[in-house]
Amino acid sequence: MTQPENRPQPTAASETAPLHTVAALERTGKRKVRVRLEDGGSFVLYEGERARFGIEEGEDLPDEVLQEICAEILIPRARRRCLHLLEAMDRTARQLREKMQHDGYPDEVIEDALAYAASYHYIDDRRYAENYVRTESARRSRRQMMAELERKGVDRDTIREVLDARRELVESGSYAYADPEGSRAFAVPEGNHAFATPESGRAFDVQGRSHVFAASENGTEETEDPEIAAIRYWIRRKDYREAEADDGDRRRFYAFLQRRGFSLEDIRRAVRESPR
Repeated sequence: MTQPENRPQPTAASETAPLHTVAALERTGKRKVRVRLEDGGSFVLYEGERARFGIEEGEDLPDEVLQEICAEILIPRARRRCLHLLEAMDRTARQLREKMQHDGYPDEVIEDALAYAASYHYIDDRRYAENYVRTESARRSRRQMMAELERKGVDRDTIREVLDARRELVESGSYAYADPEGSRAFAVPEGNHAFATPESGRAFDVQGRSHVFAASENGTEETEDPEIAAIRYWIRRKDYREAEADDGDRRRFYAFLQRRGFSLEDIRRAVRESPR
């Protein structure tokens, strides 16, 4: 990921700059120290940086020095850290914020780093939700995906829009499907349509988007409800056979699916229509 050049500018100190008393210096590793201030703020520096700015426990830290530390060290470092985290994997703003708080960055520095990354579209919660739904919809219920995306910090309205858009694509017949475990993929002709095969499965359209299709008995094209398709995945994955299951097996399998957010009505329908 290319890091744009955009150096932060130091904040000019006021004529009556306040002082911040250093309450404690805490070692966080062989080379790092957390500077805790009496006003509740804190930040992490390397030992050499602490010595350079003459920070000592119990002494005052002028506001202009604190602003210099933020502008020259903390803000550039936080921006690089944010971009590095995004290089490893896509993350929501909340996930990044929590990770950087754990790293010891002050809140105002974190917000600057998030705004910096977002200004180059490196952070996009909607894109994150779309990618999550694309990869998880074959095995997770709508309710489970919504709960997980909310936990990751995606706005509920955004989640609903993404899930509704996915359902509309399925119902419009613009989706194709592949096996959730990647063992096979079906060809997608022009127009981003898939032709159903004798077995239900998953494929990917020409734009790399994952979709659900089911085959009817006569081999014609037929779209399938995403919830039913996901339950079918678990029926295959668990090798569940309704005709051979006793009451205990049935209760355990149904409970397993309900814990994942599938409705009892959809479970019964998927089991009833399953060839197993």
